[in-house]
Amino acid sequence: MNNQKPLILLVDDEPVILRFMTDILKDSYQIRAVKSGGEVLDACRLQPLPDLVLLDIMMPDMDGYEALKLLKNDPVTKNIPVVFVTGKSDETDEQHGLDLGAVDYLTKPVKPAIVLSRIKNHLELKQHRDNLEALVKQRTTQLEQANKELKNTFVETVKSFSLLMDQKSEELAGHSRRVAEKSRRLAKAMELSDKQVSDIFLSGLLARIGSIWLTDKNQASPLFMLSKPEREEAIQTIVNARMLFCNIESLREVALIIGSQYEHFGGTGIPSHLTGEDIPIGSRILAVVRDFDMLVEGSLAHKPFSQSEAVQYLRRNSGNYYDPKVVEAYISEFGHSVRQSHGDSILVGLADLVPGMFVEEVSVNKRIYVRNMEITEEIIEELLSLQKKSHFHWKILVKP
Repeated sequence: MNNQKPLILLVDDEPVILRFMTDILKDSYQIRAVKSGGEVLDACRLQPLPDLVLLDIMMPDMDGYEALKLLKNDPVTKNIPVVFVTGKSDETDEQHGLDLGAVDYLTKPVKPAIVLSRIKNHLELKQHRDNLEALVKQRTTQLEQANKELKNTFVETVKSFSLLMDQKSEELAGHSRRVAEKSRRLAKAMELSDKQVSDIFLSGLLARIGSIWLTDKNQASPLFMLSKPEREEAIQTIVNARMLFCNIESLREVALIIGSQYEHFGGTGIPSHLTGEDIPIGSRILAVVRDFDMLVEGSLAHKPFSQSEAVQYLRRNSGNYYDPKVVEAYISEFGHSVRQSHGDSILVGLADLVPGMFVEEVSVNKRIYVRNMEITEEIIEELLSLQKKSHFHWKILVKP
């Protein structure tokens, strides 16, 4: 409540009772009065809202019980305390009113001192409740902000760690970020939940974390150039990285996606030979986005594929390696922006970047940050933030 007098709404069909109650209350409270149950809801919704309602039960057009039901079912008025004031003195009537949500029950003829005392008590209870609700809301907002900051810090840490992993192989520089961004965008296009989209994005960033245990040869060589045992070892090592996250509650789904990313839709993958939709949807998305990126970058086959060749590869292996729905969703989402990485590039400044621009390379101190991807508003904001914090000079090449 503020410094103004609390507002009491009086509801009674007898003018004499309204005048009597007004005389009792006018020195301590503001008064608003109506003469029928049908007017109660509108009167309670007027600003300022009443702090308490004194409601008669026996009224001709709508009794107090029905009026109270309307108040309790309305989100604006449901928390306004209601006290019945009535000539009905039967115990069952009083219980019925309290069961409907009334906070008290006064019988006529009322005693002024009792009315004032009861109103004072209920308004103090309401003030305590309002203060508690405000405190809970404030604490909830603070907790949500703290959780948001913690999540942002965690995601930034994952991005940094992902960047360090990609730096171990020039061919894969920027790979994890491209895969994460495209996987997130594809998950949104497929109308997955916000939680699934977030998990898939993190999975893209962390999908190759197991590669830190691979030999330099296995790191740098395209998979086709490895012997079968080396290839299986490389994939198994990457898959086994799921164990790093299994015991972290918030990353269990991420661990599952990482651990199943080399399962094949037709059942020939590893480690569990899962088939079809038994493979987590995040893993099915990750497989398509990851392999497409590695094909065009030249780290999966004997030579870099053109984008159209990579599309044909996905379609040839749709239903075998890849989920057909994910393949078609990927082509639908990204097929309009087919780009080739060869040709002249233009050196631009950070301020020149706009969402939708195709970036060939963003690097700092000869370290590649992102490469061969469509720039997003989020990445631009991220680069601006990093520039303010580090004052590094970013080299940015874009396709004309």
